[in-house]
Amino acid sequence: MATNSTHEPREITVQKAYTLLLLGGLVGGLLLVGDLIAAWYWWGPLVDFLRDDNREKLWQPILAMVALLVGLAVPFLAFQVARKYERVDATLRRVLYGYNTVLSLLLLAMLLTVICAFAWLRYPLPYDTTQGGFYSLGERTKQYVAELEKPVVVYMLLDPEDEMYPGAYQGMRVILEQMQSINPRFFQFEDVPIDGTSPGSLRDLIKRFPQISLRAGGGVLVAVGDKPENNYSFIQASELINFDFADRANPQRSFNGEVRLLQELYFLGEEKRRPIVYITQGHGEPDFNDRGPDGLAQFVQRLTSANYDVRPLQVDTPDIEKFSIPPDAEVVVVAGPRRPMRDMIPALKRYMNPPDEKAKKGRLVVLLGPTGPDRSNNNQMVQTGLEEFLRSDLGVTATYQQVLTFRIRGSDLPIVRGNQPYPEAVLVTPMGRALDTRHPLALLVGENRVIWTDVRKLEAASAGSNSRLQADVVLQADGFVWLEENMGQQSLATWQKLLLDAEEQKKRVTADRSAVLVTVSETPASADAPNFDKPNQGRTPRAVVIGCSAFLTNEMMPSQGGGINFDLIRGSIDWCRERYSTIGVEPKSYRYFILPKQTSYWNLFYLPLAAMALGVLGLGVIVWNVRRS
Repeated sequence: MATNSTHEPREITVQKAYTLLLLGGLVGGLLLVGDLIAAWYWWGPLVDFLRDDNREKLWQPILAMVALLVGLAVPFLAFQVARKYERVDATLRRVLYGYNTVLSLLLLAMLLTVICAFAWLRYPLPYDTTQGGFYSLGERTKQYVAELEKPVVVYMLLDPEDEMYPGAYQGMRVILEQMQSINPRFFQFEDVPIDGTSPGSLRDLIKRFPQISLRAGGGVLVAVGDKPENNYSFIQASELINFDFADRANPQRSFNGEVRLLQELYFLGEEKRRPIVYITQGHGEPDFNDRGPDGLAQFVQRLTSANYDVRPLQVDTPDIEKFSIPPDAEVVVVAGPRRPMRDMIPALKRYMNPPDEKAKKGRLVVLLGPTGPDRSNNNQMVQTGLEEFLRSDLGVTATYQQVLTFRIRGSDLPIVRGNQPYPEAVLVTPMGRALDTRHPLALLVGENRVIWTDVRKLEAASAGSNSRLQADVVLQADGFVWLEENMGQQSLATWQKLLLDAEEQKKRVTADRSAVLVTVSETPASADAPNFDKPNQGRTPRAVVIGCSAFLTNEMMPSQGGGINFDLIRGSIDWCRERYSTIGVEPKSYRYFILPKQTSYWNLFYLPLAAMALGVLGLGVIVWNVRRS
């Protein structure tokens, strides 16, 4: 190389180099332009291959890519030949270094484009990086959709610009796209504009499904089966977004679309048959229709909204042997009695263990918190009669001890209400074994912070040597607690006494975790039954016993959306009905940044692009100066 440049005049050397570069650039440029034109028309087969492995006409994009590489290679080879003259002319040297930089960046951009396109087309679902799992479907939802055997079509009739229910459109589109990708054969969704851009489609849809209502933001139409016009329901936009104004300065907004959609799919999958749930009344339970703080109206309303047929259950005859639980009852809820239930216990016994062996056995959810003091029995809890029934018939011991918190873990105090310690509030966590065996109710609670007030200790006992019932502890009290049998004692005064008396504290305060929720299931009679080490494996759910009922009241039960306690009661009912897929599907909170509607394209696109260009330019200047020196 050095010999050529010394024997030839400088002008001839530079002229040869520029001629070589010009010819290489023209040939490469023509190939690149032709390749871009071919890529414009031949893009489809490449998408089909990346998405569905469809190799038909794949030769077209392959030919375009080969032409692209050749178009880049021709100038590159010409520049490599001209590099022996780079020491002769400074301008030539800059052109060579500049082209190498541009070529390297272009090849890198092509590689990244191919990788991103492949990932986007082959794995289109959003990958959730939010702490709250906002963009993730629940595992039970995925399982339900994957097992669909009837066609489901969901029509979105939502306004993307709706300010009354922000996030409803975006949230529904995210979960519907994921559901469709899980089971495209039986699950489809369609976005129907309601802004007048497609009036024909909207008019035809309203004619087919008269229940559609576009008032107050529209909604979502869910149709199931081969004759969807006979089996559909409409979810209003107001049901998709919930607002919690407990913190007025920072109100909480949550997306309820996944929960409502799954509820409607179950409802329609059972041909619009609402499961009938009876709630006991007349023994000191919260009143069914009372909307005051101590009433049950909000709980009943929320169950009704979740497609349950909720009815009160009260003894209506003086002859208790003639009273029976209605045969249409799928689940009976005993909602915190505080007085004896002598008139109803015989009917509950017959319901759970009918005399006719061929009759359907009952399902029961019992909420039994501490009752008031019985003055005639040393201020122990008033006995309701349920205690003996639970022990003898279900194998669950409802003790006469209230669980009270001395201090929570990591603190010197119990939970504080106002400025005062509140020992009646108990932190509830899942039992380790229940999590290990993936009990649905334990998974539902998971890491949620669940706090109950007025909690009774339970124990998983035995329902007798001949019984096939098995009781499993699912939830337990957490922290350092003491157990109180004297219901006439002031808990705060006892807490203060324990705080000051180390000896008494040592005797009474314990870290042993008391059971507060126990499930009861029945093993099959066959001798070759499966392994029963795991709850529910091969067993039939029969009952859920909860040592607290206070959270059912209107004061503790949110009127809509969210609320782990409502989800837990609904989950208990569904567990008894063996409807595990709906357990644990919770509303998702908007606790993180949401892109504003009025987006600045300068900040979103142009500014980052300018910053990258400036970075590349700066890097090029540094390289040029280093090479020049």
